[in-house]
Amino acid sequence: WSQRLGFAFLPFFGWTGIWMGIFVMSYAIMNTSTLIPYLGRFTDEIFQTFIGIIFIQYWFTEFVRVTHTGYEQVLLFLVLSLGTLLLALLLVSVRGSFLLRPILRSILGDIGPALSVFIWTGLSYAFDPIDVPRLQIPGSVGYSTTTGRPWIVPLGSLSVGYVFLAIVPGWLLSLIVYIDQQVC
Repeated sequence: WSQRLGFAFLPFFGWTGIWMGIFVMSYAIMNTSTLIPYLGRFTDEIFQTFIGIIFIQYWFTEFVRVTHTGYEQVLLFLVLSLGTLLLALLLVSVRGSFLLRPILRSILGDIGPALSVFIWTGLSYAFDPIDVPRLQIPGSVGYSTTTGRPWIVPLGSLSVGYVFLAIVPGWLLSLIVYIDQQVC
């Protein structure tokens, strides 16, 4: 959409982040966290539901994409997905059990989802003949951008009108960050 409107995406994205940072810092300076008790539990649950729906929608999109590849990949996708979910739920539920010492239960409850992803990613390598899509990281090339552009985004290349237009998504993103950090 940035090409249709006639401006570069990365400078606009950079200005959006700058405006978001300004708004978040102003929220901190004005001590807006005192307003959180007025938001209530309903806001917390709506926000968590919204994030959950996004993840579920992404899973279904990937599932539909995988169904066009073959029976083995569909089965492996389901096994890896459900295994990751069930192990994460199990590790998080350890927090309320009496199995281990309290500090270990707390640690397992905190890192359970990440540990589950790590374990099931490792298990996916056991299914070598079946193609499991993975993120490809270049080995000896080092760090470079994918398009060969410079690392520094030319923020000055954007016209003043678009700089101020970036206030709108910057403000919306700052609200998401604020609610995520304060409510959830």
